[in-house]
Amino acid sequence: MTHSHLFLKSMFFIFLIAISQYSFGQYTTTECQTVTTSLIGPDRNDFVHNNGIDISEGYLHNFDPPALPCGINNPGVTSLVINIDITNITTNGGCAGIPIFGNVLLNCPLTTTSICPIIQDVLTPGCGSFGGGTTVTGTYSLDIATCNAISATDIIGVDIIPATDFSPSCPGTGTAITDGIVSVTYQICLDYTYDQTAPAACVNTTIISCDDGDPCTINDMATVDDCDNTIICIPCAGVLTDCSNVGCQTTMPCDDGDPCTENDVETLAADGSVCGPCAGVLSDCSNVGCQTTLPCDDGDPCTENDVETLAADGSVCVPCAGVLSDCSNVGCQTTLPCDDGDPCTENDVETLAADGSVCVPCAGVLSDCSNVACQTTMPCDDGDPCTENDVETLAADVSVCVPCGGTAIDCSNGSTTTQLCDDGDPNTIND
Repeated sequence: MTHSHLFLKSMFFIFLIAISQYSFGQYTTTECQTVTTSLIGPDRNDFVHNNGIDISEGYLHNFDPPALPCGINNPGVTSLVINIDITNITTNGGCAGIPIFGNVLLNCPLTTTSICPIIQDVLTPGCGSFGGGTTVTGTYSLDIATCNAISATDIIGVDIIPATDFSPSCPGTGTAITDGIVSVTYQICLDYTYDQTAPAACVNTTIISCDDGDPCTINDMATVDDCDNTIICIPCAGVLTDCSNVGCQTTMPCDDGDPCTENDVETLAADGSVCGPCAGVLSDCSNVGCQTTLPCDDGDPCTENDVETLAADGSVCVPCAGVLSDCSNVGCQTTLPCDDGDPCTENDVETLAADGSVCVPCAGVLSDCSNVACQTTMPCDDGDPCTENDVETLAADVSVCVPCGGTAIDCSNGSTTTQLCDDGDPNTIND
């Protein structure tokens, strides 16, 4: 098989790996080294050492396991293609045509004294084919995972060995590279394919603290991608604060169910818990329906059943007052001048209760003899048998203004005649 066929075969195999990665979610990465990064030293292949073969000097490389994306943990290796691209082979002094081997070793220390088993030779086609190598430039590939069990933690050693021991005429067998007799220019690339792929963003998450910018929340947390915490899966948010955060309380209108309050409000925390229960200001006298009448003492001894009317807030709507007492309350009666309508009385007075009711009707003292208009002449008997038509004049109060007296008769002759006369006294009648 020609090198071009091998190249096409390896490219097709890599293409299949890419299709597999795309179809089944595998992850592929590539690690490369060149001759400039090699350690020049004796062939590490233990077959050479154990069989007494002249040790050729080679270019030694170790590939540490590549760093895997976050989210890939303990993967299995489904493919590990080693690509060796040889661009130049230079030989001098009888070394032309010597084979170049691409030996693969597992977990072999990269020192000039290391000796480890070879597991494959990439430059000899096929799994388990050793000893052929190549003498020409070209690109060579081998999936060593199809030939050997490869772990994701294995250190892969790839040594480019110009086998100077194959030609007895090639000088400087053990130090041909160092001596400048043989040189190879190449690039080694390892294509790793794993049975896992990096999870999509937010498949695996972690919770971190944050600040949502809201002063009314606490314990702010965000859910971010486990591998890249700049990828926000659930935005930063916190728990709304309770009543302990006074600055975030809100006063809202409400109804406390009491008809005797107004402007009812309640105070709520940011989380909706009640910090100040719904309550209003007790109504004043404008709310007639919530006024209360209570017993009181207005300080007036002449009132009874004293009451005052209070608003719900305690303000006085109707001041304390009682009903003025009646005649039963003697201590609150008042005697006042009056006119009983009788011209024959004087010093008329009446007695009123505190409520104005009349306890003692208006009455005065009957006038005496000084009130001529109210004197009365009445028949009488002055006890004198020698008078007739006896009369007396009485005042309204029955005091005697003109004593009882009559008209004298001539008792000596036994016969008298009564005639009209004027005794000159304006206070007498029937003279």
